[in-house]
Amino acid sequence: MSRSIGQHAKRVGERASQALPALAALTALAVLTAPSAAGQTVAEELLYVGIMRADGIVLPIADYRFSPFEEERGWRPLSQSDWMDVIYDVKAWHLVTRDGERASLVPGSVVTFPYDPYDSWGQLTDYAPRELVPPNYYPKRRIGVAVTRPVPLVPLLELEEGSPLRIELAQRLTEEFRVRETAALSEIATTQEGSQYTLGHPVDPEARRGASLEVKLRLADLPGDGPRPIRFELRALYEPGPPNDPMCPGQTWMWGWLIERDGGWQLLEADLAVTECEGKGLVGIEPLAFVVIEERPYLIGLRWAWESSDPAIFELGETGFEEVAIRK
Repeated sequence: MSRSIGQHAKRVGERASQALPALAALTALAVLTAPSAAGQTVAEELLYVGIMRADGIVLPIADYRFSPFEEERGWRPLSQSDWMDVIYDVKAWHLVTRDGERASLVPGSVVTFPYDPYDSWGQLTDYAPRELVPPNYYPKRRIGVAVTRPVPLVPLLELEEGSPLRIELAQRLTEEFRVRETAALSEIATTQEGSQYTLGHPVDPEARRGASLEVKLRLADLPGDGPRPIRFELRALYEPGPPNDPMCPGQTWMWGWLIERDGGWQLLEADLAVTECEGKGLVGIEPLAFVVIEERPYLIGLRWAWESSDPAIFELGETGFEEVAIRK
């Protein structure tokens, strides 16, 4: 009996030794292909998003974590110390400019701007600036959006001049502009009775109709079956200004989005501001481009006001854009 047990143990040992190489190979394969954080590098599971300045410096805003677990997936704003921890994992920046130009850029070192009231730090790239930027000019013009993975980047491009769609939308928006401007000026004029001007604007509607109205319409041709948002910006400049200050003409801005839904165009986040020549009181989002992540579009742009301009990321929802991350 002891011999049969010994022979059986020998055969089991032989089978086990034969199985070890296969088991080792399977274990190695599992380690290489496992989707867990332990089996990936930071660069494989994170996407970094930033804004490109005209001088070729990227301002990182946030990272997006890809994960099969919903509680781990999403955006995280980046500070300079966060960026120093991951800078060596970034092998390239993929850029799209406002005009639709695309380029792959080599990242460089981190730079700081201790005296810049808008930007405190950023990362150099090998982007060749298309314009000369004075070293003491603030703020540096933002020209586009850069990401560290080849995900879809969608610029907002001007609708073709003279196209039926542009003509239709411009007419509709001009009518909306006149109605909103008249209502806004009527509220202000009640405190300035007898004046022919309000904040540099002629009180008489007919006098205002003679001013030129600039209309900009930019389309984001997003992939998939979702909406293709159109950004609109209208500006009227009433030159010359009032007799007591002809060099400071009033101006009216209207901005927002048009979304095609249910067979028509819906106004989204439309706003209007009546201001003097300095433009005080203007607040809103300056869009640069969309990035599409896991089939969801995110707008990359600037949350701006009279004395601030903060890079931020917004998600397009049913009623507007919700901020999901802002640069630290």
